[in-house]
Amino acid sequence: MRKLLCLMLALLLPSAPSHAAGGGGTVTISRITLIGGSVYVFASGIGNPDGCASVAHFTIAAENPGRDQMLSVLIAAKLNRTPVTLWFDGCAYSPWATSAPLIGALTME
Repeated sequence: MRKLLCLMLALLLPSAPSHAAGGGGTVTISRITLIGGSVYVFASGIGNPDGCASVAHFTIAAENPGRDQMLSVLIAAKLNRTPVTLWFDGCAYSPWATSAPLIGALTME
């Protein structure tokens, strides 16, 4: 399991600087919701560098090429109660608020 997580992180990290716009802090995941291909992740302490309407959750866009890998890392982080550090790239639609931070990259601690 640990080797798989390291592999997933290795695939994500090289692309982090090219996508990330603003730091979102280090958070612990409380809930993950999937709706229509988009992923909504709830956590406390989410930073809001782009001034999105919600800071209770962030989203992974359905068209994000790293969406499946990010989702895998987030599920593992939730199950293990492991903090993740987030970087955001703007705001996106949210069914619970006008907008929520859009994830660009993440790191599992």
